[in-house]
Amino acid sequence: IGLLGFLTKKISGVLHFLVQAKVEPGNLDIIQLSPTVSCSNINYRNKNPKTKPPFYDYFINNKRVEISFDVLQSEEGGRFYHFQNRNMIIEIDESEEVKIPDNYVFMTLNQIMEFAKYSMFDMEARSLLSCLNLIKN
Repeated sequence: IGLLGFLTKKISGVLHFLVQAKVEPGNLDIIQLSPTVSCSNINYRNKNPKTKPPFYDYFINNKRVEISFDVLQSEEGGRFYHFQNRNMIIEIDESEEVKIPDNYVFMTLNQIMEFAKYSMFDMEARSLLSCLNLIKN
């Protein structure tokens, strides 16, 4: 089971999503935008804290976050046999300070939708964004 997750936070009262910019072979452009955390079972169950992806601890066993969405889904609609991802969207308190690496940025939903028009988000991010309950928010 992999983990895909967006960490969200209200900034000046507006919900923002922490997005990761990745440079990977096969990207149509130089970068693609990804969820805050995107890792396989091997990465996030490893005991070595140096190999944990940034922000991993916010998603696993963290009592200080509000879980907006948490569900197991098949990888790319079942395309990959028996592979599942835990899709999560969590929100941290507006007052919490977060140290953000250079390849991460907070984006509003409107900014995300604008970038999505140009296929800037990878498959994992699109899958996770499709879980948003826009009527509620």
